[in-house]
Amino acid sequence: MLKDERRNMIVKFVEEEKSISSLELSTRLKVTQETIRRDLEYLDSKSMIKKTFGGAMSLDTKINNSEDPSFNLRQISFLEEKNRVARHAITLLEENDTIAIDPSTTTLQMIKYLPEDKNITVITNSLSALFELYKKKNITTISVGGQLRRTSTSFLGYLSINNLSQFNINKVFLSGNSISIKRGLMDPNIQEVDFKNTLLQDVDNAILIANSTKFNKLSTFTVCPVTKFNTIITDNELDDKTYADLMALNIDVQKV
Repeated sequence: MLKDERRNMIVKFVEEEKSISSLELSTRLKVTQETIRRDLEYLDSKSMIKKTFGGAMSLDTKINNSEDPSFNLRQISFLEEKNRVARHAITLLEENDTIAIDPSTTTLQMIKYLPEDKNITVITNSLSALFELYKKKNITTISVGGQLRRTSTSFLGYLSINNLSQFNINKVFLSGNSISIKRGLMDPNIQEVDFKNTLLQDVDNAILIANSTKFNKLSTFTVCPVTKFNTIITDNELDDKTYADLMALNIDVQKV
């Protein structure tokens, strides 16, 4: 295949799929990833695609928080919707649950509403959640440790992932940067992705809690397909098509 033909094929793939990895392009076009990298740099310079870390996306693709904004900024965004979602998530808790939460601002709101009259253990890598859990005297709290990432106030890396293997978790509550039917739950930081993937490996009940603005947008890395979740809790602004598509996948979607 000639160079120009290959590059035209790359543009076609990107336009059709909105985003695609270098590895996928390398496999489809039967060339090295280094060749793909040079092609993507050329196409980006000609404003034909947008080169991303690990791949490419179309120029008209909407990216949700692609710059990975600070925790403080995210914490004040869509607060009313996050509170509704968080309060509803609490209703899924049962006596003697051992739950794990990620370091999202939505799960942080959930922690604030945790009742103290239930025997619950919470496992987290979120520094902000730990401060809130400190106030809940009857809640057993476990920190997984790791290297502090200040942008998300989360502990990540080998230590946090390795420590997770010691716990028997029966419910996981996750949020995320972006969500789509095709690409699943997404995040711009690969360490966050690794941590969330580890949380989801053996759990029986995975619950996604996210406001509706996060749906039908893309971010850099996929955590997991949406079918990994038994339940999705979101606000009542979620559009009817997305709701129907998720329900068709046998996911319990609860709009609040």
